[in-house]
Amino acid sequence: MSCLFCPEFEIIFHKSFAHNLDSMLGSIMNKIAEASPRIVGFYCNSLLDAELISNIRHHFNGNIVAISHGFADISQQRKLLSNVDGILIRFFGFSEESYSKLCTIPDGYRYAQRLLELASSLGIHTEVEFYIVPGVTDIDEFRMFIQILKNFRNPILHLKRFRPSFLMRDRSPTSARELLKFYNLAREDLWYVYGDLWHSDLNNTFCPNNHVVLRRFGWNLLENNIQKNKCRFCGVPIPGRFI
Repeated sequence: MSCLFCPEFEIIFHKSFAHNLDSMLGSIMNKIAEASPRIVGFYCNSLLDAELISNIRHHFNGNIVAISHGFADISQQRKLLSNVDGILIRFFGFSEESYSKLCTIPDGYRYAQRLLELASSLGIHTEVEFYIVPGVTDIDEFRMFIQILKNFRNPILHLKRFRPSFLMRDRSPTSARELLKFYNLAREDLWYVYGDLWHSDLNNTFCPNNHVVLRRFGWNLLENNIQKNKCRFCGVPIPGRFI
């Protein structure tokens, strides 16, 4: 995608970066043997690692999760999805106009939407991430995206703040006020919405009866009130496979 605000650009665009599939597989399996993780995760360009992930699947009994912006043909998308237990799909908008301002693939959102449809049809644990970018994200476009998302069962939406990086250092980061505006808009139609504000309730998971079932600070889980995928307080089911 060559995203213009890529926070990992020093790794992604490093000229000397190259890897051999066998050596990469060996290195990862050694790390797994040392750490004995329950879950192994792959970052944004995970579709490029579909073959590697397939090989790991044959040697690892835990869960494999991935993050992807979806840009690949349908066969590659299917290959990735056949070897993961959960996926987070990234959207930078929902139009060619928005994507053309943020990456080199103007119709990239169509690939992300197709990946979302495929993952949902296969019953894979699926979550969605949407970047709120000042001067780019259009509120009417966002409303259209939310209406599309409503067609999926129990959609889980993360609203991500833009932070200046790579080729987009002159743009201001997303303010808490702007993020809250989009959060409130999404909550009109969706229940499981998260905002990228660590010191707030936007970071927590609530059951439909407003009990806090997962309390977080950033990536750290502070409190877990889910038992057998149900709220401990009222017994209402909570969607998700890794809780």
